[in-house]
Amino acid sequence: MSLVFEEKVALSAQLRGTGQSLRETQHRLNELQARHLTLEQQLQSSADLLEEKKLSPLIDAAPGGPQEKGRDEEHVKEMELRHLKQR
Repeated sequence: MSLVFEEKVALSAQLRGTGQSLRETQHRLNELQARHLTLEQQLQSSADLLEEKKLSPLIDAAPGGPQEKGRDEEHVKEMELRHLKQR
């Protein structure tokens, strides 16, 4: 009878430990899901802003005016920006 009681106590302690581990894992999962959602929202917001930026020259340009920058001009500005960042 004493052996059964000892096993019961040991299993009970093991079950409590497992339960605590599961609660901690669930808590961490919830934190990660919340972080994932935040990052997804930021990514979507950035994508929306990028799309607006791509479309805005087409919308804001005067009739008959240039609709977008030339690739050479964009490349030069990009190189200048890289150079400034390196300083």
